[in-house]
Amino acid sequence: MSGELRDFDPDKVTITWVLPTGAITLHIGLIDSDNAVQDSQDKPRATRTNGLRGQQVRNKSSVRGGNLTLTYMAASQTNAVLSGITLGEDATGLSPIGPIYVRNLNGDEIATYAGCAIDSEPNVGFGATASDRVYVFGYAKRTLIATGQAAIG
Repeated sequence: MSGELRDFDPDKVTITWVLPTGAITLHIGLIDSDNAVQDSQDKPRATRTNGLRGQQVRNKSSVRGGNLTLTYMAASQTNAVLSGITLGEDATGLSPIGPIYVRNLNGDEIATYAGCAIDSEPNVGFGATASDRVYVFGYAKRTLIATGQAAIG
């Protein structure tokens, strides 16, 4: 709609990881950046094959998995919690797996990521500035919900 203005406040984006032991808030301590929260799918929904005469075949994929990347400040309490979870997984052999919910309370978006686990720990750097800590969560399926209504937190 012409002339419509909507505000976006990154503080109104919530991220929750639900594990059998309880829910963990993941949005505390994210870096202030365009890509603090980023997802990428392993495969596109479909690819196309073109024939010599312009005909096409659309090849659908059932793969809906990918990666959800969260980038934290080095001093973030969430970084300490996630480090503890990976240490616990190493010590017990039990993999913490559960859905992650990303809610945009600015408006109308909810993303659910099923079967999430930490697949990649952050690289650590020390120098003149504290380096970011990047955690990569693998997921089995992403579902996007755009309700058109104000999101309920």
